Amino acid sequence: MNSIPTYTRHILGHETVIDGFAQAAAHDRFPHASLFAGPDGVGKRTLAVALASYLLQDTAHSFDRVRDGIHPDYLFVDTAWGVDNATATIKIEAIRQLEERIVVGSFESARLAVVIDPADAMTDSAANALLKTLEEPPAGVYFFLITSSPYKLPATIRSRCQIFHFAPLPEASLFELLRLKMPGLEPDPDLAALCDGSVGRALSFFASESVARFPALASEILGLAFSGSLPDLFGAAETLAQLERDQVDAFLLVFSMKIRDRFLGRGASEPPRPADLVAWQQAVESARADVLANVNRRVVLENLLWKLRRT
Repeated sequence: MNSIPTYTRHILGHETVIDGFAQAAAHDRFPHASLFAGPDGVGKRTLAVALASYLLQDTAHSFDRVRDGIHPDYLFVDTAWGVDNATATIKIEAIRQLEERIVVGSFESARLAVVIDPADAMTDSAANALLKTLEEPPAGVYFFLITSSPYKLPATIRSRCQIFHFAPLPEASLFELLRLKMPGLEPDPDLAALCDGSVGRALSFFASESVARFPALASEILGLAFSGSLPDLFGAAETLAQLERDQVDAFLLVFSMKIRDRFLGRGASEPPRPADLVAWQQAVESARADVLANVNRRVVLENLLWKLRRT
């Protein structure tokens, strides 16, 4: 039987977590329920897929088939599982379908591997339904719950899982992964610094020519938020509103980081006028939610910049 490092050699920055699983497997104590907690885009799902491949290695081409989501004994549960139309939550109906599938058992392997991502998207009733399975896990069934907000999960769910904490990737690991995934790229350190150790975020940033100019644009608009005139603010909002929805969301993420760095980062100094950092960050997060909910982008951005100017 191949060892866990055979399946995880492509994963960087989480050696402590991987070593923990390797030790557990060596002593036949692989956890039946694991909770992967940490920021988005740092490799939680990637490791879950690798470990699922390890568990299902008694079948042909397990790594490729698990990675591609076509292995019959690999169950990936997200907000689209078991429903005709994806929603923002994982509902109890989805968990009931999962439980029915578990009862059927494995088709090829001696095991089943279940990944639930994002686990914090489960409704209370869905989480309570899953809890019954976690309390008495069927033999050969292994769960990986993935979340960036572990405390949104009920304490009862957390208590039934072995929790593994994922930190943001170190800069060296982030740059190495970027070069592997985007050959020929020489990452801009200033833009990479805004990724908070998330390779997923970094890949989306560096793949977009528009995003490459967001740090400078965010600095410019941050200046307007402190002292810009109303016409300047609305002009900036109009310019940003011409971007696609996902690009506006990416800009607001960069803008939020610029706000944080302006107050708390290296070289931070007193702002031109008093401002409430928490209120600013909450306003940006609210704007991101509105943009992703397809609220008129120009209205959202005008309201945001005017709110920051007055706060």
